[in-house]
Amino acid sequence: MNTHFKDTVSLINELIPKGVFQSSDVSKRAILPFVSEIGKSLFGLATTGDVATLASHINMLTRQNNKMLNALARHGGDFSSYISQVDNRFNNMLSSIGQNSKTLLLLEQ
Repeated sequence: MNTHFKDTVSLINELIPKGVFQSSDVSKRAILPFVSEIGKSLFGLATTGDVATLASHINMLTRQNNKMLNALARHGGDFSSYISQVDNRFNNMLSSIGQNSKTLLLLEQ
């Protein structure tokens, strides 16, 4: 189960980008701003404002996904530690039961 969890976390790390999109310092604007508005109306082209809004939403989703991934990894480690402790206690209990059984058999003889 532990290897399955690690495989899942590594797959999530591969699929979710770590960095956020940063706006370029170079301004790529149309020579005539109204041309982009006409293009948006006629052809459905994105304006600079549309792209900026989309980039901010992508950045927000990326940050939220990274937080969720970190929480998942932390809780997975905690759960793994808990299961290891329960397994050790159960093994100790079985060992004690075995010793008690042997002692009772020796006392009966």
